[in-house]
Amino acid sequence: MLSVSTVTELAGRFPVAAGDTQAAGVLIGLADTDLGPVGLNLTEGDPHLLVLGDAGAGKTAFLHTLMGGLAARYGPDQVRFMLTDYRHSLTDAAPDTYVGAYAGDAAAAREYTAQLAAVLAKRLPPPGISSRKLRERDWWTGPELYLIADDYDLVATGQVSPLAEIADYIPQSREIGLHVILARRVSGMARVLASDALLSRIRDLGTSGLVLSGDPREGVLLGSERAAERPPGRGVLVRRREPSVLVQVALSDPGPQ
Repeated sequence: MLSVSTVTELAGRFPVAAGDTQAAGVLIGLADTDLGPVGLNLTEGDPHLLVLGDAGAGKTAFLHTLMGGLAARYGPDQVRFMLTDYRHSLTDAAPDTYVGAYAGDAAAAREYTAQLAAVLAKRLPPPGISSRKLRERDWWTGPELYLIADDYDLVATGQVSPLAEIADYIPQSREIGLHVILARRVSGMARVLASDALLSRIRDLGTSGLVLSGDPREGVLLGSERAAERPPGRGVLVRRREPSVLVQVALSDPGPQ
């Protein structure tokens, strides 16, 4: 697969369409139609993201690319990651200064989720706030907070996910600077949506997502997209206000940790 640096070089050869909200985002790969660079902007676009694909589809590689791109674009005072990573596959995805918490098991995930929820509670809009103030978000300060869970199917194995407390803050995400990125296998997706509050809340609000390789018999996953058998890193990027696009995810460039 191509590296992010190669995609960045190619990006300079393609004009940016007027009004393209993804242009200011992180470059994640190339479009299948014209080999043009594809960006993802979770600040101006949908704040959350679902990454769906079965084993070997490229979910973890995509998270490396996205986290590395965010760290390259923003400072650690602007972006902070809380990682839930039971397989320890994201330990080198971003410099340590960007990682506010790292949960490698359920107990740590619950503890850090409670701490994150306490921070988010302090960011909730005060009563009677005007629409202008909501847009400006000037009643709190701090970085954009990214809750990222790799292999979420391993995390949410019990009746209640250790990350479930965050579900209550999903509707106010844009105002409080919260982004949730969940990567899980396609298999069992239809069944788990009925029981997982965080996953179903994000999906029901019409989130963006990347549908990688998986079993099409699981049905519609995001928008009108089903999974399909695809090469590693190949998937459909689904966004609410833009056409879906088949992309090849770029590999993150190695950098200092």
